[in-house]
Amino acid sequence: MAPCCYNKRLDGQPSVQFTKTQRQKSNLQFLLPFYLVVIPAPLWCILPHMRRLSLLLLAALAFACAPSSETPLAIMVLAPNANGLFEPQPQQLTTIENISKLEGSIAHFIGGARMFVDANNPKQATGNMEQYKKALFKNEGSGVRAQFIEKDGVLWPADFHSWAMVTAYWNLEQAFLYFNEIYGKQNPEELLDLPVYYWLDTNALEPDKQESNTDNAFFSGPLRMMAVLPFKSFQTIPMSINLGVMAHEYAHFVLNARVYHLDPYSPIYTVGYDSENSLLVNMEPQNILGSIDEGLADLHAYGVIRKFDGNGMANFIAWSLDETPFSKELTRQRNFSQGSHCMLPEWKTSLASTKFGMAYRIGSLFAASFYWAATKTPGGRNAHFDTMVKSIINAYDDEDPKNPGIRQLYLGEVSGASYLTQHPGKISLEDVSNVFLSHISHDDLRCNACKQMIGRLKLSQGNTVCNPSCYPNASDEICPGQP
Repeated sequence: MAPCCYNKRLDGQPSVQFTKTQRQKSNLQFLLPFYLVVIPAPLWCILPHMRRLSLLLLAALAFACAPSSETPLAIMVLAPNANGLFEPQPQQLTTIENISKLEGSIAHFIGGARMFVDANNPKQATGNMEQYKKALFKNEGSGVRAQFIEKDGVLWPADFHSWAMVTAYWNLEQAFLYFNEIYGKQNPEELLDLPVYYWLDTNALEPDKQESNTDNAFFSGPLRMMAVLPFKSFQTIPMSINLGVMAHEYAHFVLNARVYHLDPYSPIYTVGYDSENSLLVNMEPQNILGSIDEGLADLHAYGVIRKFDGNGMANFIAWSLDETPFSKELTRQRNFSQGSHCMLPEWKTSLASTKFGMAYRIGSLFAASFYWAATKTPGGRNAHFDTMVKSIINAYDDEDPKNPGIRQLYLGEVSGASYLTQHPGKISLEDVSNVFLSHISHDDLRCNACKQMIGRLKLSQGNTVCNPSCYPNASDEICPGQP
């Protein structure tokens, strides 16, 4: 059976719909400073249909070599419909400046780049970020070129990569608009002009190998860049087209900009090694902060999808996964909308490990806590989700000494033990939870968040800012039967 279907809608327009097919099991990694999205996938399944689509349109229309980029720009993108199937949909771009080059105020695309990590290259051992970046990139790439066909004032991408790039830009714009609304529509400079390396040739996700990585996407804080890698093995919805995947990566951009100010020398990207003996030291703060980054990226991705379709999808990675047992388990672990996400003793113990592999799982506990707090508060999730995520963003960086943010906790302005020192101070689950809880101004919402976080994260109740009336029997009620 073909992995996708091509048909015509009732209005006569061509329609491409995507379904999930099998893919091979993948070894997933979390490697600072690269924030991965699991799973991306290719368009082998639709390439023949894209060719057919292009031929059908070319038969009737003139090819547009340099279309207008006047905004709002009417464009066709591949987006999920009400049934979760991806199909061409007319949308608008409001931040684009050159549609052919995929350049806009929020992002610009770069193609043909090659970036390889080589531990044996002394030029990559420099402490200067500009020199490091120059040694890292074997080819810095150049601008991309998308092709379009215009019909009735709407631009249709004319080939596979044009569809993928335009949809990727639209996905990033949806994420930007979501966060910009939370920011109060200030068009914050920190979130503008993000370089997106499309089809990047790199070994960054497996630096011990001199082989090109495929089937993934990542954001790098020190390099202030996002990358979409080529596909090879996966046969489902590609990462650039999956709205949730691209929103997840953009959410990493937002947190890293607010909490770490995208400082390439920030210890969150470098701490962990004692300069005298090269031994890993005190990894718990880094592991907790990394877990929060992953969990909140998933929560915000849900929020971006919700803003688009009115419903949201917590397990958006299912769009890019197949039905194998491995994929189903991965989807279950990341789907924070399920009520079963609870801390296990071995997860908490692993926070101090140098081989920490629980970032997504522990991160999902934070996402589930906030999601279910909004759901359980009178009025429901639709009434309180926006308030919740705005509180989370406000908690990223707050210079108020009476109500400091995660950045201030990270800098040591809360505990007195700075994370910037060679042997940084301890940052606990209770510490970061208290920062988020203190920024929720809605009493009932904060009380429900207390209950959810104490129950799911197994927090020490006496070390939280929560009113005791908010969490009677929280663990038994939220995670019954859990130790």
